[in-house]
Amino acid sequence: MKNSFRLLIGFAVATPVALLTHLLSFFTGREKAVELIGPGVTVIARSLQRFFPPKIDNASEFDLCAGGTGK
Repeated sequence: MKNSFRLLIGFAVATPVALLTHLLSFFTGREKAVELIGPGVTVIARSLQRFFPPKIDNASEFDLCAGGTGK
């Protein structure tokens, strides 16, 4: 049930973003559309990761999700 809920939320969030990017790519080109949409999606994803931490199966995967800005 929990996995189905995550999948449903993922589709509900990703579908409008994908459609907007696709629509925008008709007018500006694919690369420019991703340049315009990408930073906003990244900011939203980072802020939501605080409330919905990713599922980590073992300790070796922790560094992949640890975040960090490299500064």
